[in-house]
Amino acid sequence: MTRTLLIFLMLTFLTVYSYCVYNQMSDKTELFVYQDSGQNNLAHAKDRRFHHNMAPGSKECCPWDVGDCSRESNKDHGVSLVINYPQDGRKNQDLKHRIQCTAGGYVIVKGTYDQLHYFVYNADHQLS
Repeated sequence: MTRTLLIFLMLTFLTVYSYCVYNQMSDKTELFVYQDSGQNNLAHAKDRRFHHNMAPGSKECCPWDVGDCSRESNKDHGVSLVINYPQDGRKNQDLKHRIQCTAGGYVIVKGTYDQLHYFVYNADHQLS
């Protein structure tokens, strides 16, 4: 019983919020997602900032209490993400989608290559 209580307390008080992006494209389209604002200045370097090729059905997250993800350790701090499509190892600059969300929120990307839709939620799971 003590072990169960300890695990419960750890999960309750040590929860780390993250912004997450979920690739739920119905036509199995791969996505390229990166953060372009809202992180600290050092995180603008490509090797530090959030940037991922996302296979269909995958998710990628970045904790809001890490400067590379959020300039402020605040789940309600605003961040900007860009969704793009990788093509032949390059990014298609004509099909960028810029999305604003909170550092503790998440984005669900659905649809098809030609008709991408995204849904942005805050940390309280409310649609923005």
